Order: sequence, then structure tokens, then C-alpha cells
Amino acid sequence: MRRPALGLGLTVALALTTGSPLQAQSGSAWDRLLPEHNWFRPPVADPLEPRFGASLLKSDLLSRQGPERPDFTLPDPDDSASDVVAAVALGITFPIADLAAWEGGGLVLTGHAAVHSRFRIEYPSRDDLGQDWVVGGGLAAAWDELSGRLRIHHRSSHLGDEFMQLTGAQRIEFGGEAIELTGAYTHADGVRFYGGGSWIFHSNTAAETVLAEWGRPDSYTAQAGVDGEWFPLKNGRLGFNGGVDWQAAQRTNWRRALAVAAGIHARNASRLGFTVRWFSGPSTMGEFFLTDETYVALELTGRF
Repeated sequence: MRRPALGLGLTVALALTTGSPLQAQSGSAWDRLLPEHNWFRPPVADPLEPRFGASLLKSDLLSRQGPERPDFTLPDPDDSASDVVAAVALGITFPIADLAAWEGGGLVLTGHAAVHSRFRIEYPSRDDLGQDWVVGGGLAAAWDELSGRLRIHHRSSHLGDEFMQLTGAQRIEFGGEAIELTGAYTHADGVRFYGGGSWIFHSNTAAETVLAEWGRPDSYTAQAGVDGEWFPLKNGRLGFNGGVDWQAAQRTNWRRALAVAAGIHARNASRLGFTVRWFSGPSTMGEFFLTDETYVALELTGRF
């Protein structure tokens, strides 16, 4: 329990260290709570970015077994070469308080939380395949075309009970706490380039048998991408977005994970729309972090 407590303490410290800019703003402290803006736009194609979404996802995840755990038995291995599952994302990134403001941008304290779940809907039991959880907070800032965010978060992954009962698969301990730093530059035409990485200061995954045997640490990740959004329809109320996201992690020996997304959505409080997603690389599910996966998904997406 000491490690999560350390993560919470660092999150609080981020807020406390911004005391000077906060005092420089005019108005009462209550006026700065729960602002409407977040100075860093969430990456469009990042598969695990907090959002609200429901999708049908066609995946080859179970067509092979990675080295994360001992082999398990699928009752219908021939049918798992291409599994259709329902994927649900319940998440939000929310501004908590304005800490500073200047021409062309400002600084805001943020929080975020999300859970990503999958269910094998092709089977009568609708097996729960697993969930990935993340919770944390940090800072987001912008200076004209430049923006960035500094976040600290806890992540954990859990294998579904029904899937374990059906297959005999063993749950592994995936997760930990990390500090993430991402910077971005937005071109005049609306295209944004971003990049950054994270330092995992406490990893449960590093103690897993396979990584211990290989002598492979779980300390760093890297991310880069390009995305954009444009609103040419309905007087700027309806538009398109798209992006490409690249990630790699030390725990997978820096094997690349590539994600592509494109969609149409409304420019309102819910940002409701449809998104087509494609992914290839080590699985986005932490319980299968050493298993290669390719999937395509059609998602009803919203950000609140």
C-alpha cells in the first residue's frame, strides 16, 4: 500500500507547487474551480486514452498464446483466430482548477480515470475477458501552438473470472505507478504532432516470472503521434478527426504498437461521434502484454 500512497502524494505535490501562479490570477479561488477548458487535447488514436466508448472489435488476440503465463486451454481454438468482442471504455479527463492564465494559454490542474473492458459476445456466457484500470491526475498547459501535460497515474489489469474458469488461464500481476510527460506542437492547419514518455517508478509487472527470468526491467515507455480535428460542417458544429499513435515499452523489448483512428463527431459538450480504430502490436490489455494482437473496431465515442 505504500507505493500507491506515494503516487497520491506526488499528485498532491503537483498542485501545491503551483501556488505562485494560482495567487497571480484575479478573482476568488471558487471562480477558478472546474473550468470548461483543458489545455491539452487528448490524443485521438491512443487506445487507452480516457473516453466514453462502446465498440464491436474483431481481434486475433486468442489465436496465439504469449509467454506471460502458462498455457491455457480454449474449448474452441479454431473459432478464436478471429474473435468478435464487445469493448467498453468508461473514462474521463476533467479540469479541476485553473492555476494560471496568460495570453495564448494557461495552466490547469486535471484528473483522469478510466476502465477498458472486453466481453466475448459470440458465446452464450458472454465471457468477461478482462479490464484495464487507470486513475491519476496532473497538469496541462498551453503556450499558443505549444501544449503539454504532466500526469501521474496508477494502472492495473485484471483477467475476467469467467474467462479464467472456462480456460484455466492464470491471472498475472500487471500494473504500477508512473509519471508521464507529453509535449505537442499544433500547426496552423490544425495538425498536431506530439511525443513523450513515462517513467514507471513502481512496477508490479517487473516481478512477473517471465520478466524476472529474462532480466528485463519495466521502467520506461515512449509515445509519439500525429492527429488533428476539423469542423467544416453545420457551421462548425460537426467535423472529422483522425490520428496515428506509436508506442513502445521497455517491458516488451521496445516492440512497436501502432494505432490508427478516424471518425466524425459533434462539437458540443459530449463530443459524440463514430470512430473506426485499427491496432497492431503487443496487446493493449495488460494481462496479455506480451501477446501480439491486431484488431479493427467500430466505436461510438464520447468525451465529456
